[in-house]
Amino acid sequence: MDCHWNIFTGCSDTENRHDKLIQYFFQTIEDVKLEHYVCLINGLTSYGRNSDLVLFHPKLCKEILVHSGLTVFNLFCRPIGWISNCTNFVEVSTDLLMKKLYSMITFCELNENGQEFKENNMKHYRYLSTSELANGRYVVGHYVFEILIKKGVDTTCTIAKTLFTHLKNNAKTINPKCLKEFLDGLLDDGNRSSIVSQFKEFFEAVLFKYGSIPIVLQLCRPLTTSVSSPNIIYVDAKLLAGKLSAYLESAGGKGAKLKLLSSIEERDNGSYFVHWDDNYFESKSIEAIAKFIAEHGVNFNNDKFVRLMYEQLVSNKEEHSDGEESEYDKSESTSDDARNVDEDGEHSLINSEKIVFDDYQGMNLEG
Repeated sequence: MDCHWNIFTGCSDTENRHDKLIQYFFQTIEDVKLEHYVCLINGLTSYGRNSDLVLFHPKLCKEILVHSGLTVFNLFCRPIGWISNCTNFVEVSTDLLMKKLYSMITFCELNENGQEFKENNMKHYRYLSTSELANGRYVVGHYVFEILIKKGVDTTCTIAKTLFTHLKNNAKTINPKCLKEFLDGLLDDGNRSSIVSQFKEFFEAVLFKYGSIPIVLQLCRPLTTSVSSPNIIYVDAKLLAGKLSAYLESAGGKGAKLKLLSSIEERDNGSYFVHWDDNYFESKSIEAIAKFIAEHGVNFNNDKFVRLMYEQLVSNKEEHSDGEESEYDKSESTSDDARNVDEDGEHSLINSEKIVFDDYQGMNLEG
């Protein structure tokens, strides 16, 4: 594709560029398939690293970049009225920008009523690179914050609000993984909390239900907490305990195969989703979950939340979600050593006798 780029542009000098050839070329390929069009623009811009096409052909780019892939679109397309020291971008109408962002998050398109088209959405996968498939929705979430929300401009914030409304209204038909990855990018894995109060209705509907474990730990608190903040989502203590404890389940045995295959599990009658991702299989969040329980349970004397966590984690015999007994359940366990390690020493499992709460030291759990 680099050789084609040289034919079209020559060099940055106006005398040696082939402007008319470029215009004619794009006029003759109007009926090309979408995935081929995207690949062409990816090549002409070197996946966004070369901005000459935008710099020297802004009028043409207004027409063609709306058909570009995720990476190029995010780099060169901006809402109308966008102000920046960098001029290498094209302005996209409000409605078109919102719908493009929606399709990049969900791989579905919206009709005039804000509902998804009843069609096979697999066509949206065809023109995405491996890296775009892996990180695309995270990048879109970051784009929405940086371009639409961060500057606090009313017009761009309105685009974000409209996008959030459509995502919330269509959430039941969207792959939960899409929403999870978008939220990760939008909220920087939970480190970007200031926008929660700004779009509280949206986040109350989706953050806990679809959010990853880092986001839940950062931005969710049990309803029984005494902590007060407009940027916090308050969750029923039982549901919060259920989602947190899911990430402490065994990552070994027969149940792990089902988790690898499904990658997502809906629990508590659809109250929340558990994502069997790297955080789970690599046990990345165990220490953070323990600190969360200590900080928002024990330290705050939140008796109900602590009790619910123990009820989730400690039972007479630990059973897997698929109803099969783990091979580790055969080993002896004690209340002093509730966490047993598998033969490889890579994963841990809560597996002990039921703890009597009256014997729990340091706080009164009566009632």
